[in-house]
Amino acid sequence: MAANSTRPSRVLLFGDECVDKLAAVEEIYDLSRSSLVLRSFLQQAITEVHHAVSELRREEQRSFGLSSNDILELAESYAAQKPLPPIVGDVLLFVVQIGHLILRAEQDGSILAQDNNRTIHLLGLCVGLPAACVAAAARNIPHAVGLATAALGVIVRFGAALHRRSQLIEAQSGAWGSTIVGSQEYVEQQLQEINESLPLVRHAYAGVISETWTTVFAPPSTTSLLASSVKTTSRPPYATASSVHASHLAPIDLAAVVGSHSAFEIPVLRDSIVSTSTMAPCKAHTFRELLTLALRDISEKPLLLDRTVQALSQALSGNERVTLIPVGPTAHTALVKRTLEKNHVDVQVLTADRPMSDRYKDNSPDRIAIVSMSGRFPGAENIEDFWQLLQAGKTMHSPIPPTRFAVSDPDLKKLSGCFLSNPGLFDPEFFKMSPSESMQVDPIQRMLLMVVYEALQMAGYVQNSSPSTQSERISTFIGQTTSDWLGINDQQGVGTHYVPGSLRAFAAGRLNHVFGWGGGSSSIDTALSHVIWAGPGFAETTRSAMHPVGHDKPYPPSDMELEAYIAEFRRWFTGRREDFGTNGWEAYVGDHNIGVSVVPQANHCTIVEQPQVKELGQILLQVLNKIAILEK
Repeated sequence: MAANSTRPSRVLLFGDECVDKLAAVEEIYDLSRSSLVLRSFLQQAITEVHHAVSELRREEQRSFGLSSNDILELAESYAAQKPLPPIVGDVLLFVVQIGHLILRAEQDGSILAQDNNRTIHLLGLCVGLPAACVAAAARNIPHAVGLATAALGVIVRFGAALHRRSQLIEAQSGAWGSTIVGSQEYVEQQLQEINESLPLVRHAYAGVISETWTTVFAPPSTTSLLASSVKTTSRPPYATASSVHASHLAPIDLAAVVGSHSAFEIPVLRDSIVSTSTMAPCKAHTFRELLTLALRDISEKPLLLDRTVQALSQALSGNERVTLIPVGPTAHTALVKRTLEKNHVDVQVLTADRPMSDRYKDNSPDRIAIVSMSGRFPGAENIEDFWQLLQAGKTMHSPIPPTRFAVSDPDLKKLSGCFLSNPGLFDPEFFKMSPSESMQVDPIQRMLLMVVYEALQMAGYVQNSSPSTQSERISTFIGQTTSDWLGINDQQGVGTHYVPGSLRAFAAGRLNHVFGWGGGSSSIDTALSHVIWAGPGFAETTRSAMHPVGHDKPYPPSDMELEAYIAEFRRWFTGRREDFGTNGWEAYVGDHNIGVSVVPQANHCTIVEQPQVKELGQILLQVLNKIAILEK
């Protein structure tokens, strides 16, 4: 692994588990908004994890849980548990590191090129080694995603094996590690005194060794004894719940852990990973062999941190400058940089891996994104046709059709209106509604169900497929102008479904009921301005969800909302006033329309500029703004 001074060298650093897992997962989900590949990997990851967990022992399945719909929900469900179970902690860190590797490779694909054996060096610390193995073996980004997805099963089985070995020694829950500040000689002396009265399996042992501190691993009872005996223990317990780096314990059956996945038989063409136990390049012919060596270093060998970085610095000697690239969050960047510089290596740390243009940078809670729309309008059965009408500047008022109501008053001069083409088309069975109920339900509610379904399809909505599409995080904001159907039902007799089918307040709740949403359902009761108030209502909800201010919220935090603009205008002026007759009344026409938009928080989606949607929004705002100044 000699240095090649003709090309700049880069060191990819994969840290250990001493990081905030939930914050790391939240960050990777935030970054996934700008990477389709990363989003796809995150979706594949939870599926592979569920499959691997389903093959564990029944009690292990119960302790892990299979209810998480994605990696973020998995991290959230264990956020309060310290330390994390080894399966959970290892899975979360591996997913985060692979996610950052994908983002790094999207910026610079050469870090995965197999011909860069002399210029790419990989340093994996403890449970960061498996992700480093993926980086060493992958040819490109799709290959890395495939290897990482397959390796997730190994991570689950390895965590389970570590947990079993630890439980055989001591079933008590708690941390298995603590850090002692001092020289190696001092630490060895303290361990010898502690271990004299303990059986071998309960011994405290040096797992991660540095010049000025040592991380000592032991069963929780021994760790507590160590903390009370060694006064120089200055750090909190190490965030692990199992025995790692334990050369004195029974070895784990790594052949069973790694398994027989065919993807692991690919040859490894470069020896760029530095072993943290031998300080030499890991020699392996296949990915299976490389992964096995890494797992053995984690489970059986001490991690010699300073000596490993010193060996790496020798391989980097002769380079004018070395770029240190942390792959995911790690607490050891400064230590590695300092040790390399101590050995006369000029190091530059590359920290940013956000391939984000300016349109992704504004995460203001005031921003929302319109990801889809649908509607029914006079002369237009969908948004596309409506857009064509707007571009053409057409006025859609026409004589009142005989299918609506008969007009026989001879004094009327104009018998016009703006009408929907097919207001009665509806499939009650599709929307879980009986025929008798559908006859009593306001046509506005029936059309609302249809246009909401269309808007969800346009948005690519799949229920519970992502954090933003969780049922309990979806709310509705509905505005409706009139209730003509209420009067019709009054005349024809009140039926069983009179109240929920006719009252405006039930429209939003019907959506939540039919589509199975658990968020709030809000009815915006104004005249012509509900389309304006529905948007701020959503924005205020999301602001409260993201920035709690200590007051009760009317509904749970919502990531995706349905803002519906429902209007059944009876007094929409169509130009200059006209006399209706000798009494001097002003002319008006009836106008029926309904529209919805799906609006998640902007920082939970990738914002794609769509000129058509942007211009349509501007036109709607202009129309609404002019409502206030129309003549009587």
